[in-house]
Amino acid sequence: MIPMPLQMVPAGLTAYFSRCNVPAAITVVWISNPVTWPLMIYWQYRLGVWVLGEQAQPVSSVDAMAGALLDLTLPLLVGCLICGIIVAPVSYVVVALLWRNVAKRWWRRHRPMPGDLSSKKR
Repeated sequence: MIPMPLQMVPAGLTAYFSRCNVPAAITVVWISNPVTWPLMIYWQYRLGVWVLGEQAQPVSSVDAMAGALLDLTLPLLVGCLICGIIVAPVSYVVVALLWRNVAKRWWRRHRPMPGDLSSKKR
């Protein structure tokens, strides 16, 4: 839930130090980008504004956006942190359950049949 493109660095480092597939980790973080990224950032900012009790900053022009960038940073990061804390464990459980289901099916399909000569020890 870190704003783009900064999420690649922690994903790659975490995968490297936990001995996981680094290219897969870096590739998967791009699932949320670029189509869903603007909407996610918008709602994370709105969540951060709400949690901090601030007023949302209206941005009407590019100059106003550049000037308001610092005002937008704290609410955005707070919203990203909250979303990450919620999404991480939920997605972990969902992926673990899906993987378990896929592995069970694979093992059922590849189980040796009774009477199969190739499954007996020679």
